[in-house]
Amino acid sequence: MRRADHKHHEIEAHHQSQWDQRFQKGNERFDGEPFTQEATTRKYARSSEVAKGNLDASIREMEAGENTITAAEIALNVKGDKKREKVAADLGALTTKLQDLNRQAVIEGERKTSADVEIQGQLAQAFKANEIEIGGIKIRDYAGGIGGEKGATRVFAKAQSDIVTEAVTNVKNARSILSEYSANELIRLSQEGIDRNGKTYADASDALRIAAQQEILLTKGNNWAFQKEKDYVAQMGMQYDEESTVRDAEGNQVRYFKVKRDAEGNALRNADGSFQREAILTADGRIDNDEIGRRRDIQQFFVDGVKNSKLKIASLSGTDRSNMETGLFVDSGKQAIIRDAREGKMKADRWAGMDYDEMMRTVQLMRENGPDSMRAQLGDEQLDAMRESIKTALEDPRLNVGLENRQVDVLRMIQNYTTAHTRDVTNPERITFETIDGRPSKVPRDFDWRQPYSYDDPKGPV
Repeated sequence: MRRADHKHHEIEAHHQSQWDQRFQKGNERFDGEPFTQEATTRKYARSSEVAKGNLDASIREMEAGENTITAAEIALNVKGDKKREKVAADLGALTTKLQDLNRQAVIEGERKTSADVEIQGQLAQAFKANEIEIGGIKIRDYAGGIGGEKGATRVFAKAQSDIVTEAVTNVKNARSILSEYSANELIRLSQEGIDRNGKTYADASDALRIAAQQEILLTKGNNWAFQKEKDYVAQMGMQYDEESTVRDAEGNQVRYFKVKRDAEGNALRNADGSFQREAILTADGRIDNDEIGRRRDIQQFFVDGVKNSKLKIASLSGTDRSNMETGLFVDSGKQAIIRDAREGKMKADRWAGMDYDEMMRTVQLMRENGPDSMRAQLGDEQLDAMRESIKTALEDPRLNVGLENRQVDVLRMIQNYTTAHTRDVTNPERITFETIDGRPSKVPRDFDWRQPYSYDDPKGPV
């Protein structure tokens, strides 16, 4: 058997040698006709490979929409040749088809990514809520496996991290949509949930509404917008009571409460100083953890923006920021300014470094009469102290060097109001207090955190 195979290979080698000699110029067996045929065949093969490479490159360009040869140019080059015109038309159709398929592939990829993100978010929320059971075992404990309590804790921590990461990413992406929005449009979108086209976003923690809030703080807002947004965020503030005796419909202890407010949005207190409050419950009387989470998210995103904002509010204290981190910031701008004045924080250096818009907001508060007004709540002694600290800010060369003329005018208005102490002031007195060296007041007449600022708003006292 092996001898036969050997003889067979020997014969094949002999025949191959004789065939190869036919293509060797100078060999006695050389044959010009098959040599020419073989050379021509190889030439066509190589040309075909080059053409295939060019076609592959063109197809890739068509898929990317980058082919520089337009259908019109192709048609022009083959005009008059029916067969080539048909080929050109087919090529143009192929180009369009390839581009459509490529776009469809990208879109489908985006759909899959979006679905994956949504599923991951829902799963994270399910782990956080820990209400679903698998085989009688809570989902968090089930996913924790043999790790027991530590495993369940790890699952919960991962779920919480995934939720935060998804929220931050969604807000970051949403900001790119708002590049052309004005400050007023951003306030309306953030607070009312209405975009420039009239579309409504009911959920206050929607990524687009939070993105509008971030745009106000980081790029387009002035100090007026900052103050209005801060007052809006304060409306989301809650009170936490770990010793609460309130129970929900299922008998669970209620610890988070929303604070009741007056028509201006100021937090209401009882006679003993405690907040007037209301449990945060669903329509069927259960603890509304989703609403609690939304309120906390809004304040947390706001304070994150504050950290990186060029805008500053003197009455936004370190304690206020800390409370925002947990969703417990409740004081309106009015209440914060009065609080700081009452606690003696209105020092000369603070007046000298205060933003012009916050100075004007203080003038608005000093205009007011009645038991809830700033002057009534401070009293004569604290008003006198305020007047002296402003005097120092205006006269001390180390402090007044950075004050603009308009800031000087507004500080003098505040000084004038302190002389009225706690009594009611008449409108003619207001006009006198706010007219500085013959210049009428430019302080806006009203402040409504729900309304964007307009240069057409009335100025000065009524």
